Amino acid sequence: MIKNLLALFVILISGCASADSQNAQEVPVAKEQSAQKQSAQKQTVQKLAAPASKALSDINGWEIRSGDSGLLAKHSALENVEFELEMYSGFPKIKEWKMLANPNYYLLVYEAGGMGTSHTVIVWKAKVINIITKTELLDEIWQYKDLEGKPDKQVTDPEWTFTKSKIFIKSSSSSKPDIYSLN
Repeated sequence: MIKNLLALFVILISGCASADSQNAQEVPVAKEQSAQKQSAQKQTVQKLAAPASKALSDINGWEIRSGDSGLLAKHSALENVEFELEMYSGFPKIKEWKMLANPNYYLLVYEAGGMGTSHTVIVWKAKVINIITKTELLDEIWQYKDLEGKPDKQVTDPEWTFTKSKIFIKSSSSSKPDIYSLN
């Protein structure tokens, strides 16, 4: 009887040891599978982000990326400087980047998305950037694109006038233009 108990005890102990070694092997496998899963998730996110960032960038050196407070535009020639894009909806599209009459200032025109409830328009905004100080002078509406074509809902674009020392912007809702100095 003692031999039978001893044999049973040995069988139980070896079974427990075998189970413990299987559990010990399963833990690293589980950790490895978790690491592989995280790596696969990261690669998926990168693949999804890559086409979007490519579609949003690459016009005359501009790149658009997501920041803490929204979308940011960065030009390859302006090191360590990013400009926040004021968006209404959707994703931005850089339309134009050109030097103004004062060579220290450049105009950046970008699509800021759609707005409106009873009449929908796409809004193009413009930033004026001082490339010497790497600062933004203004960010104003450049143009509206009417999506509905309703004759009773005409949208009037602001009128922009550039001189070497000033920018004048007259909206349809004001009698006098806003004046910005380029000094």
